[in-house]
Order: sequence, then structure tokens, then C-alpha cells
Amino acid sequence: MSFSALRALHASIGKAIDDLESIYKDRSQSKPLDFPSLDDPYYASAEHSELEDLAHQLNDDPAVSLASKKIVAACGQLSATVNKPWYGLMEAIQAGQLSACIRFLEAAHIVEILREAGPQGLHVRDIHRSVIELRSENARPDPVTFTAARLGHVLRLLATSHWLREVAPDVFANNRRSSYIDSGKTVEQLRAQPDKKYLETDGVAAFVGLT
Repeated sequence: MSFSALRALHASIGKAIDDLESIYKDRSQSKPLDFPSLDDPYYASAEHSELEDLAHQLNDDPAVSLASKKIVAACGQLSATVNKPWYGLMEAIQAGQLSACIRFLEAAHIVEILREAGPQGLHVRDIHRSVIELRSENARPDPVTFTAARLGHVLRLLATSHWLREVAPDVFANNRRSSYIDSGKTVEQLRAQPDKKYLETDGVAAFVGLT
């Protein structure tokens, strides 16, 4: 792969970003419409401003989808080209670990716990305690195996992969990606009726649990 090909990929990414910015500018109303930030959660069950809803709805716009796919594809090829083969190999063969962590994130109701904690996040010790408290007495994890330190490793892998934010050392908060799998249920609802977590939801959390 020559430098000219690398620059062509870079240019393709830049052109697609220009396309996105043009679309968002055209759709702006009274205030400029910015592209949604990865750091900002968007809970489907919550109320939002008109601009927030519009920015979210534009995800389904065909032109936005096309530009986004071009960026993802070019970034993937660019990353695969410049990344050391060993690093790329490790990422590929260990992808199952990330999949397991996302499954745990949903099953342990951590997205809902962090939603109620707010943007300031929650320390891993408090997340650990909340996860245990949401389990019935006969279904609580082995305290020797499930420790706050080990939970921290799981959450940090998710944050490194942009599925959470580590807002301070050992303090984690939801981002836009993790908020996508929020069930919308309160922690109290999950404590009282965990078997009804997926009822009257958009089905995303249920899909994560299923797969």
C-alpha cells in the first residue's frame, strides 16, 4: 500500500465528513445542528430537545447512512493497513472477550445502573455493590470470583472499545453506544421484576441477551 493510497483513504474520510456536515447544516432549524457526540448518552425512553431528537433521527437518513458507511469502511481499511499485523491479529482472535463483556454489561443491568448515576458516573465499587444487590439471594455471584477489581477490568475493556466512558480513575459512565442498549427500566423495577426487563421496550437489550 503506497502513501498515495493512504492519502486517498484519508481524503475519502474527509469528503464523507464534509457530506455529513452539509446534511446537518441543511437540516438545522433555529440553532446549528451538530453531529451527536460519542460521550453523550441518548436514552430512547427519555425526553429530548427537538434538536437532539432530530440529530438522532438523522441516523436513519439514507445520505447520512451512506456517508457514515464510507467513513467506517475507509477507517477500517486505513487501520488494517497501518496497524502492526500482530496487534490486528490479537484484536481479531480476542474479539470474543469484548462480545462477552457487552453481554455482561447488559445482563448485569450496568447500563441502567449508570443511567441513574448520571453523567458524573459511578465508582466501580458502587457499581459492584449495585450489581450484587440486583441479584436474588440464591443467584448472587461468588464473592471470591466476582470482585470490584475484576469488574473494573471488564468495564475498562468496554471503555477502551468505546462502549463506556471512564470519566475518572475507576469511575464509569454511559456513552451514546452503551445507552443504545438501555432497557428504560429503573433499577427499582429491575430489582422487583427482573423477568420483565424486556417488556414494552424497543427490543435492543433483549437482542443483546438473545445473541
